[in-house]
Amino acid sequence: MLGEVPAAPEARLRKNPSRWPIGGLLLALVVLAGIVVGFKRHNDRIQKEQAQAAREASDRARLQAIKAKAQAAFDAYQKDTLETMDAISKLEAAFLGVLQEVIPKCSIINSGPIILRPTPTSETESSNPYWHYRSGHDQICRGGGYNEKGAGKQARGVKTINPAPLSANSLVQNSHPRKGQRNENPKPGPQTMTNVTKWTTEILDIILGLQFRVAWAGEALCDPPRLRWWRTDLVDPMSGGDFLRRLAPRTHRWASLEAVREAARLTDLKSRKLLADPDSARTLFSWGFELDEMLADRIREQKWALSPAPAMGEFDRTRLEAEFKALAPEASYNIQASGRQMRGPLPEDPAQAARLLVAALTPLGDAYPTPFFRISTT
Repeated sequence: MLGEVPAAPEARLRKNPSRWPIGGLLLALVVLAGIVVGFKRHNDRIQKEQAQAAREASDRARLQAIKAKAQAAFDAYQKDTLETMDAISKLEAAFLGVLQEVIPKCSIINSGPIILRPTPTSETESSNPYWHYRSGHDQICRGGGYNEKGAGKQARGVKTINPAPLSANSLVQNSHPRKGQRNENPKPGPQTMTNVTKWTTEILDIILGLQFRVAWAGEALCDPPRLRWWRTDLVDPMSGGDFLRRLAPRTHRWASLEAVREAARLTDLKSRKLLADPDSARTLFSWGFELDEMLADRIREQKWALSPAPAMGEFDRTRLEAEFKALAPEASYNIQASGRQMRGPLPEDPAQAARLLVAALTPLGDAYPTPFFRISTT
């Protein structure tokens, strides 16, 4: 045994010929299993990609359907809104026609709240649209057959008297209080502007244009900010102007200017309260009860007529200051702790007074300087 020579490998294979088929079969099985696993993974990946694509297509289709429904709903809402506005306009026209029949001697100016105006009886009155009755409520009640308080109908058989047109003498008489009534319009001093016939629409438009210009220039929250006199951003079309455009599509420009004018007026009022005698001060945003009411009425008339609102343009501090100064180069004032008091008396022309007040804003500072005229209240 120890002396035997080991057999060659060929000899051993010849002795165990069954090892070759078994090894080959195992190798073939391993290769086949790898092929099957690889094919299965590839097939699963393809199925996942197809499912993902199907989900994305379904989501896109669902989104398109939602967009279509939203657009249809918006179109229907817009159509209903237009129809509602047309119906409201027709109702307003019918209501105004009824009132004109009930009160034949009054003309009605469409300016928001109903304001009764007497039919002009002379050339002077026809050129001035601001003649008005003392109490439009009483005129409506008497014209409609109600008593003065509007509580009920007058007695049957009593003839209804139509109100007569108002003259300048009756306007002066109506300015005095009745017996037992508080005098809300005290007799003005010599420097107040009391001649109503001089307050034409041209004067009112000039004052409003200057107020709008100053109010727009004083905004602080716009981008970029302007003079930073009041914390508003109501005019620019990409901010507050856009909100008002969606809120009031036809009158949004007037609404923006009116809103920023009110912000400026409140700032002016706060500054005037710091004066020694605020009631005797006349500023760009405070002209006294009568003229302030006429300015508010004029804004309502412009909105109702859908007149184009004044454009403000681009803001440039240097050019704006030059523009304000050029309105009244002769404007002079005394600087006080609470404002700039104008030198000289209040002009009879309120438009010229407004130009002087705007010119007195220069040089432009970091805070509203409150230029004002002093009037006599004795």
